[in-house]
Amino acid sequence: MEILSDLVAIDFGLYHLSTRTLIFSDLHLGYEEELRRNGILVPKTQLADMLRRIQRIINELPSLPATIVLNGDIKHSFGRVYRQEVEDFTAILGKFRSVAPKADIVAVEGNHDPLLDILLRQHNLVARPEYKIGNVLIIHGDKIPEDLQGIQTIIIGHDHPAVLLRNKSKSEKYKCHLVGRYEKYAVVVQPSAQPLLHGTDVLTEPLLSPLLKRILRHRVFAIEESTGDILAFGTIAFLRQRLHL
Repeated sequence: MEILSDLVAIDFGLYHLSTRTLIFSDLHLGYEEELRRNGILVPKTQLADMLRRIQRIINELPSLPATIVLNGDIKHSFGRVYRQEVEDFTAILGKFRSVAPKADIVAVEGNHDPLLDILLRQHNLVARPEYKIGNVLIIHGDKIPEDLQGIQTIIIGHDHPAVLLRNKSKSEKYKCHLVGRYEKYAVVVQPSAQPLLHGTDVLTEPLLSPLLKRILRHRVFAIEESTGDILAFGTIAFLRQRLHL
């Protein structure tokens, strides 16, 4: 679904049509390892699920991507590099290079990435603070960009947006993309690609990015995870009103 001019959402991915740029946010590789070290046992199925959904996203693109951007929080742990992070990153890059062998890989730093270069240098990649494609700025979103000259659209991650819908005793959380504005700029917020991170309920929970202080008019595009379909749910204000929040 085209959620903004020249920008298509497919599952947790975004595709910039005119530049053939595919964007993923917040992979948080190694999150399972962090949970296990804290005594929380989870099945090691998250990488396989992520790779399956990446393949599905690429299959639905109108053309193979020329550039693939990993927008921040590529790894999860702050203070060290776990073996699982190394192995998972190698697997993710292997998937990209098998399905889109000519695509450039761009890694944008997030707040979880102080040691990202240790992962990247093994694959001859270098972390960047941001990435520009024409009038579009891709930045993780944990801080306000310093230079917005010539920019019309800002794409961020960081907050892992989701919506929790309630119906009497039943509730279900959907990851979502948000589309709104920061000052005069369009802002698009991607959900996390990490299956274990279900996200922050944008209807009731505070968001962290300084670009997201006023979000009631942001439009919600929820993800049906079994199919990757995008569902237009209206604005945050509309959903809050309907759910009596």
